[in-house]
Amino acid sequence: MPAKSISHCQGKGSLTHNNRNFVFKNVDTHRSKNNITYASQTLGEAYEKCFGAAVKRYNEKQNRADRRINDYYVNLFGNARQTSVAVSANKQKSFYETLVQVGTKDDAGIGTDDGILAARCLDRYMRGFQERNPNFYVFNAVMHMDEATPHLHIDYIPIGHYNRGLDTQNGIAQALKEMGYGSGKDAVNRWRLAERKILENICQQYGIEISEPQKSRGTRTVELYKKEKDEAKAELKELRDNINTLQGKKEHLKKQTKVLSGKLRTKQEIDNLPVQITKPIFGDKEKVVMAKSDYDSLIKTALSSPAIEAERKLEKAAKTITELEIKTKKVSLLEKTVKDLEKENRQKDIQLQQLIKKPSIKDALKRQYTDWFEKQPENIQKKIFNDNQTKNKDKFKDKGQEL
Repeated sequence: MPAKSISHCQGKGSLTHNNRNFVFKNVDTHRSKNNITYASQTLGEAYEKCFGAAVKRYNEKQNRADRRINDYYVNLFGNARQTSVAVSANKQKSFYETLVQVGTKDDAGIGTDDGILAARCLDRYMRGFQERNPNFYVFNAVMHMDEATPHLHIDYIPIGHYNRGLDTQNGIAQALKEMGYGSGKDAVNRWRLAERKILENICQQYGIEISEPQKSRGTRTVELYKKEKDEAKAELKELRDNINTLQGKKEHLKKQTKVLSGKLRTKQEIDNLPVQITKPIFGDKEKVVMAKSDYDSLIKTALSSPAIEAERKLEKAAKTITELEIKTKKVSLLEKTVKDLEKENRQKDIQLQQLIKKPSIKDALKRQYTDWFEKQPENIQKKIFNDNQTKNKDKFKDKGQEL
């Protein structure tokens, strides 16, 4: 069995990709049933579990309402989407992802004996991850068995404990320190090396020899970097393909909203509608009497519920379109800038070559004078030469007097 590499690096943290809510073309959906899910929790639920009690303790100590925290996630990241990594004003990340892989598609591909061994190693590694890292709360973790090579996506929230402010907070540096990896920028590298060593020992127990990884772009291996780049391209293409469909739904929604605008009643308005309830006679059911206009409005409100639900869903689609349009514009501007610079550079090169080839006026006059001088008789050439020598001596003499 040839030696295999270990990839243990930071992932981009796309929960829609990890949980197969968004499927790339490199995914074999027929094999998705073989994926192994170790943890599956929304980020909102995870934040409540990790920090809910700490927020409650903090708020109980605050006398001023404006200092209380209603939602810890919103307090840090605003209304940022919870399906991908968000970054706060002070550079905190909403969560972190570690991407782990043993071997490559060439030596540990899905469906091969070595691929099965690699998956077993990853499974054993994952099952001990939370216990080894108590300050990393794993809220989402999955092993993908529907791509070229088995690999893990481990998503976690770093938890640190503090004496000031919230006693429990999102803090990668403090989490690493509490787990014994020290402080400073090298703490995460020390943790990563320790985790890599654990996976290496597991692999050796299964008879897999580990080689030094080929590195590129920081901590990513060449294969993982290419995979991430291809996924990003695929995602962008998929989003572009869906633009027209999403925009069509958005336009339909606008028309629906316009028709229903001003005709819907809120729950409070419905509760306050003037109604008359008739008492039952001889076992009949109670009857409600109300104005026909109120009844019509109530019916319209009830019928509009699916439209309201559709509006909520399509708001997300509208945001996706807006984000994509911004990115597309930036890409277009960059492409145009590059093309303009390349064009300008070509023009400058042409001008430079022309200047190099084109003789100056001084050179042209010099050549004309040389041609004329060589055509003169020998006695004339001597006279011209002597006259020039005399002029040069007089010129130097004048300069010496000025000094």
